[in-house]
Amino acid sequence: MRTFRRTPLLLVLALTACEGDGDDRPSNMHDHLASARTFEVAAAESTATLHAELQRGDKVEAADVSLTVAGGRFTVHAVDDHLRIDGLTLGFDDVALPVSLFPGELVLTDLHVHLAAPLVVPARWSHDGELGIGLGPGTLRLDWSLAVDGAIYPLSSQAMADLDFTVVAADVAERATFGLGLTADGVMWTWADLVALGDLDLDIIAR
Repeated sequence: MRTFRRTPLLLVLALTACEGDGDDRPSNMHDHLASARTFEVAAAESTATLHAELQRGDKVEAADVSLTVAGGRFTVHAVDDHLRIDGLTLGFDDVALPVSLFPGELVLTDLHVHLAAPLVVPARWSHDGELGIGLGPGTLRLDWSLAVDGAIYPLSSQAMADLDFTVVAADVAERATFGLGLTADGVMWTWADLVALGDLDLDIIAR
């Protein structure tokens, strides 16, 4: 087994602030984030895939499963020379694993990803304060369950540690916009060394 690729997972989040876009908006992005701002994920424009494998004797059968992003949000705060991200949560719709690969009706459900702790990264800002970029490590936790013929079995929470985050805060078309990217790879969950899920790919956009 273990035919999972070892190229990085890429999570890209471009989000738009859901408050503070009126006439009272500060003159630049840095000042706008002097107070914590909430950003929302545009689920309809976001995509994700999950790689699944099943060991059948000496043969490994594999498939990429599409995920549908249900939504998400977090807050951003510019503190001195750092950007602080709190409360990052992402939710996904139920995922039916392909019947051509797995026996019975197996469905991944209650899928949520969240930051294990606030993400605080050093940031560099443009001279006009409209663009800020930061880099730093962080940890995400995945919570999920498996539904088998209608019965739900919670799966163990998975920690994806030492992820390399890139954060971008910018003014786009006079709207406060925030981007969050990360890299990860490999197997996320296995059962009896026969079933493996991993290589999660996310492309999350907000307008």
